[in-house]
Amino acid sequence: MEHRTGIEALRADFARDLIRGGQVDRAAEQVEAGLLLDPEEPDLLALRAWIELRRGQVPLANASSAEALEHGPWSDWAVYVRSLVLTAEGRTEEAEELLAPLRARVAEDAPPEYVFR
Repeated sequence: MEHRTGIEALRADFARDLIRGGQVDRAAEQVEAGLLLDPEEPDLLALRAWIELRRGQVPLANASSAEALEHGPWSDWAVYVRSLVLTAEGRTEEAEELLAPLRARVAEDAPPEYVFR
């Protein structure tokens, strides 16, 4: 994973693991490398927003999360991260509205709507 593999999903998974392990800078490197391969990949854009939010860069996180949702409205990850950013901005009502369909699917024990693009 230290070199380009061409597989954005693996970079996204690795970045999530790095973030969970507190290695945000290394995660950011993986995200940016993945975005070189596919600059419109919504999960990578959402990860960029999550990293920006963790770094306190709320305006950047706002832009990245909006872009993630624009390119992947079907992505639960993009929805979740966008809701985190909206909450950080004090826009909790918007965040709740955005999360409502996802919560409804969870409550109904519905399968994921998206597996592969």
